[in-house]
Amino acid sequence: MDDLLALVFLAHARELSLKGVTTVYGDTLLRARIAATAWQRTGNPDIPIIPGATDPLSGRPIFWCGHEGENIPSLATARVERSKTAERFLNQNSHLYSGELEILPIGPLTNIAKAILGDSGFASRVK
Repeated sequence: MDDLLALVFLAHARELSLKGVTTVYGDTLLRARIAATAWQRTGNPDIPIIPGATDPLSGRPIFWCGHEGENIPSLATARVERSKTAERFLNQNSHLYSGELEILPIGPLTNIAKAILGDSGFASRVK
């Protein structure tokens, strides 16, 4: 619920330019489909929504309630970007918007950690 509230807020924040969404922790494909379905309903132009890291780098076990996404119509057909990883997406955008890219994480930071591990200059390019 808190993720969807944040997404709706961003959809209506005209001073921001959302470049994409990555999901993290647990069933990230399902979470990406939920985000894609919610974003589509905002009426905003499509943005990349990418399933990210399923497991934390710490190895901590995943806690999953198992009821996310219930009763959301057309969830299985929601469009998500699966041709690249979340860390690759973050790194590409850090190059495209070097010094301007702001990341607004609302969950575990695994995708960001993997972006840093994959490109030592990543952190210096993020505002």
